[in-house]
Amino acid sequence: MEDKKKSYGPFDEGVIPIHSIDIAVYDSENPEQLRILNLPVHSQSGDILSILVPANHISTIQAIAKNNKISEIRFYSDTSLFIGEGVIQSVSRIKGGPDKGNYLIEIQVK
Repeated sequence: MEDKKKSYGPFDEGVIPIHSIDIAVYDSENPEQLRILNLPVHSQSGDILSILVPANHISTIQAIAKNNKISEIRFYSDTSLFIGEGVIQSVSRIKGGPDKGNYLIEIQVK
Protein backbone atom coordinates (compact mmCIF):
# COMPACT_ATOMS: atom_id res chain seq x y z
CA MET A 1 0.00 0.00 0.00
CA GLU A 2 1.36 3.37 -1.00
CA ASP A 3 1.50 6.22 1.51
CA LYS A 4 0.13 9.42 0.03
CA LYS A 5 1.17 12.66 1.64
CA LYS A 6 -1.70 15.06 2.13
CA SER A 7 -1.17 18.75 1.70
CA TYR A 8 -3.66 20.92 3.46
CA GLY A 9 -4.59 24.25 1.98
CA PRO A 10 -7.51 26.62 2.45
CA PHE A 11 -9.86 24.51 0.30
CA ASP A 12 -8.84 20.94 1.17
CA GLU A 13 -11.57 20.46 3.76
CA GLY A 14 -14.31 22.06 1.69
CA VAL A 15 -15.02 25.46 0.26
CA ILE A 16 -14.61 28.44 2.55
CA PRO A 17 -16.90 31.24 1.36
CA ILE A 18 -14.75 34.37 0.97
CA HIS A 19 -16.52 37.75 1.03
CA SER A 20 -13.59 40.16 0.56
CA ILE A 21 -9.84 40.40 0.17
CA ASP A 22 -7.17 42.91 1.18
CA ILE A 23 -4.15 43.64 -0.98
CA ALA A 24 -1.31 45.81 0.34
CA VAL A 25 0.03 48.33 -2.19
CA TYR A 26 2.46 51.20 -2.00
CA ASP A 27 0.93 54.64 -2.48
CA SER A 28 2.07 56.09 -5.82
CA GLU A 29 2.20 59.62 -4.35
CA ASN A 30 4.14 58.52 -1.25
CA PRO A 31 6.11 55.32 -2.07
CA GLU A 32 7.10 54.81 1.56
CA GLN A 33 3.48 54.55 2.66
CA LEU A 34 1.62 51.29 2.38
CA ARG A 35 -2.12 51.32 1.81
CA ILE A 36 -4.65 48.52 1.80
CA LEU A 37 -7.09 47.91 -1.04
CA ASN A 38 -10.19 46.13 0.26
CA LEU A 39 -11.99 44.49 -2.65
CA PRO A 40 -15.32 42.66 -2.55
CA VAL A 41 -15.75 39.14 -3.87
CA HIS A 42 -18.44 39.25 -6.55
CA SER A 43 -18.78 35.46 -6.78
CA GLN A 44 -16.91 32.28 -5.94
CA SER A 45 -16.66 28.82 -7.47
CA GLY A 46 -14.42 26.54 -5.42
CA ASP A 47 -10.99 28.13 -5.23
CA ILE A 48 -11.74 30.68 -7.99
CA LEU A 49 -12.81 34.13 -6.77
CA SER A 50 -14.30 36.83 -8.99
CA ILE A 51 -13.12 40.14 -7.53
CA LEU A 52 -14.75 43.47 -8.37
CA VAL A 53 -12.04 46.07 -8.99
CA PRO A 54 -12.87 49.76 -9.53
CA ALA A 55 -11.44 51.12 -12.79
CA ASN A 56 -9.18 53.55 -10.92
CA HIS A 57 -7.38 50.61 -9.20
CA ILE A 58 -6.79 48.30 -12.18
CA SER A 59 -3.32 49.70 -12.98
CA THR A 60 -2.33 49.21 -9.33
CA ILE A 61 -3.42 45.57 -9.45
CA GLN A 62 -1.57 44.99 -12.72
CA ALA A 63 1.56 46.63 -11.31
CA ILE A 64 1.76 44.37 -8.24
CA ALA A 65 0.93 41.14 -10.07
CA LYS A 66 4.22 39.43 -10.86
CA ASN A 67 3.82 36.64 -13.43
CA ASN A 68 0.06 36.88 -12.83
CA LYS A 69 0.59 36.08 -9.14
CA ILE A 70 -0.30 38.32 -6.19
CA SER A 71 1.32 37.47 -2.86
CA GLU A 72 0.23 38.16 0.71
CA ILE A 73 -3.48 38.55 0.04
CA ARG A 74 -5.72 38.59 3.12
CA PHE A 75 -8.84 36.50 2.50
CA TYR A 76 -11.85 37.20 4.73
CA SER A 77 -14.74 34.83 5.40
CA ASP A 78 -17.44 35.05 8.05
CA THR A 79 -15.49 32.75 10.35
CA SER A 80 -11.85 33.25 9.50
CA LEU A 81 -9.03 35.24 7.98
CA PHE A 82 -6.12 33.64 6.17
CA ILE A 83 -3.20 34.98 4.20
CA GLY A 84 -2.22 33.42 0.91
CA GLU A 85 -1.52 34.15 -2.69
CA GLY A 86 -3.57 34.15 -5.82
CA VAL A 87 -2.97 33.56 -9.50
CA ILE A 88 -4.86 35.85 -11.88
CA GLN A 89 -6.84 33.68 -14.30
CA SER A 90 -8.61 36.43 -16.25
CA VAL A 91 -9.35 40.15 -16.32
CA SER A 92 -12.46 41.52 -18.01
CA ARG A 93 -14.06 44.95 -18.17
CA ILE A 94 -17.72 45.15 -17.18
CA LYS A 95 -19.72 46.50 -20.13
CA GLY A 96 -23.13 47.14 -18.57
CA GLY A 97 -25.09 47.60 -15.38
CA PRO A 98 -24.23 49.52 -12.22
CA ASP A 99 -20.57 48.39 -12.31
CA LYS A 100 -20.02 49.40 -15.95
CA GLY A 101 -16.40 50.41 -16.60
CA ASN A 102 -15.04 48.53 -13.59
CA TYR A 103 -13.19 45.23 -13.84
CA LEU A 104 -13.85 41.65 -12.80
CA ILE A 105 -10.69 39.71 -12.01
CA GLU A 106 -10.75 35.96 -11.52
CA ILE A 107 -8.16 34.82 -9.00
CA GLN A 108 -7.33 31.24 -8.12
CA VAL A 109 -6.44 30.93 -4.44
CA LYS A 110 -3.15 29.14 -3.79
